[in-house]
Amino acid sequence: MIYEQTIILKDDDSDSFPDALDVALAELKTLARGCPTLKALSVKEQAFKAEFILDGKGSEAMCLHVAGLAAVVAGWGEVTGIRYMVLPRQNMACFELVF
Repeated sequence: MIYEQTIILKDDDSDSFPDALDVALAELKTLARGCPTLKALSVKEQAFKAEFILDGKGSEAMCLHVAGLAAVVAGWGEVTGIRYMVLPRQNMACFELVF
């Protein structure tokens, strides 16, 4: 895989956004199996963002914890977009919930 990016935006007519959110959170849990290193985690007024280094030296538990935090943030009901990006050649991944 060279590059994977998924961007999902919520619209007023879409009933599938909660399902897409569940799939994105499942992808984050799948990423945990590779034991990425958490590089940055931020919760700001407009976004929840987690950045990972795909080096296999991190903690699966930490990545699962971040997925749990993302699920809590998503439960606030203010999420309007999801961005998930994996760049294997650059050894990085990013998961973002936009409010």
